[in-house]
Amino acid sequence: MKKFNYQTGREGGNLLDWLEKQGGEIDARCGGRGLCQGCRVLIDGEEFRSCQVSLNTLSDGALIEPILEGSVKKTLHALDSFLMDWTPCSGGKGLGLAIDVGTTTVVMALWDLESGRLLETVSSGNDQRKFGDNVISRVHHGVEGGDQDLHQSLVDKTLKPLYEKLEQKLAGVTERVSRIVVAGNPVMLHTLVQLPLDGFAKYPFTPEFLGRHLASAQTVGFQRHDLEAELLPGMGAFVGADIIAGALASGMLDGHKKVLLIDFGTNGEILLKNHDEWSATATAVGPAFEGGLLACGRPADAHAVHHLDLQNEDWVMIGDQENTHDYKGFAGSAYIDYLALALDEGWIGERGRYEKTVPGLEDTTGPCGSVLQQNFGKHIYITEVDLAELLKAKAAIEAGIQALLIEAGLKIDDIDQLIVAGGFGYHMNLAHAMRVGLLPQIDPNKVKIVGNSSLGGASRVLLEKDLIFTLENLSQRVKVIELNLLDSFEDLYLDALCFELPSD
Repeated sequence: MKKFNYQTGREGGNLLDWLEKQGGEIDARCGGRGLCQGCRVLIDGEEFRSCQVSLNTLSDGALIEPILEGSVKKTLHALDSFLMDWTPCSGGKGLGLAIDVGTTTVVMALWDLESGRLLETVSSGNDQRKFGDNVISRVHHGVEGGDQDLHQSLVDKTLKPLYEKLEQKLAGVTERVSRIVVAGNPVMLHTLVQLPLDGFAKYPFTPEFLGRHLASAQTVGFQRHDLEAELLPGMGAFVGADIIAGALASGMLDGHKKVLLIDFGTNGEILLKNHDEWSATATAVGPAFEGGLLACGRPADAHAVHHLDLQNEDWVMIGDQENTHDYKGFAGSAYIDYLALALDEGWIGERGRYEKTVPGLEDTTGPCGSVLQQNFGKHIYITEVDLAELLKAKAAIEAGIQALLIEAGLKIDDIDQLIVAGGFGYHMNLAHAMRVGLLPQIDPNKVKIVGNSSLGGASRVLLEKDLIFTLENLSQRVKVIELNLLDSFEDLYLDALCFELPSD
């Protein structure tokens, strides 16, 4: 673990900014607002959040040790996994690279185009998180003159290290790649090719492009001047290539007549197929289900609690660690378990507040003042502020689903198949997700979990070139529903902004 010695100087600002300038890999997933624990450090052995430490309070030679330094660069469980119930094509030449540029996470899949074999997957956190944990924050940063910052952060700090990791795993990758296909939401794709974000800042939204877009490989950080990267088409300003790739990967274009696809991510996207009519929307979920804005939230890596169980009022943490003291936070799937089980115990009220009957509840002082929290061990706990963030994220998804169904004149019972996509959805306990209202109450036999369908769809287009025309055709048929223009959405959101309590 890399350590730093602080040398006093004339610079102002906080320790988080200083560490990033020194090359420290800090997980500032809340944008340095003191709302998470990603930037924790030891200063001469004492723990602090680096974003809360002013440089003028540090002594000369202070030893700075990032607690989670480097952890976000490890492989993230399930984010690089996708259901492949399609047969990979072969017969191409060289290697192919599929890239999913997510708001929180970036994933790459390297394919042998001749054999149709998946060779490697690599992933890391999107370094742009330091400019905000959601697409709107990054749009604001770009409009205020930060386009270059966003591009460099994504390309130089995120993509290039992943290319290097692939090169380390398989020598000669750079020379052998003959095709690159990229999926992502429109804001991420615009920052990738360094186009202005002004068109996303106000309604009516006017992105620089929505259809298929070609860019030089060097623009996306891949050091080949003779190669282009192919960006998949999107449908609207905030409904992008990621979910349309997911429609392809999940088999949504074939089979069932009424299908609902929910892609759980920071920018929650929902796609509805109603016979030959298609509609889609995006809802501002935020990063809560991916660990952002939560005091002990983490990506679903090896140090995260993946699931929680309740046995005789004692919480059991489930994950990759044999020793519970080695856990450093909770993945989104564990938070859903917690909500469902705690609600059934009557420990959480309908508005996401702790009841006084919660065993082991403590009143502590945090960045936002006094806050109630339940402890699970040293440095790992769930606060009432966390409950509020989870409730808002759940309400955004629930209201978005309801709005889309109402516009189509459907009820959830009319749906033949519910597809759950995204790394978070891969680990999610379906019963618990339905219990808290994150997923609609539907026959579990109708549910299909597909993992990172954006990466899967990009991979399929990589292997079958003609499928790009299928996606272009579909993107032009989908009716995009702008939730902010629906008179009913505010009421739907407010109705969803509560948990259902157990019946007496």
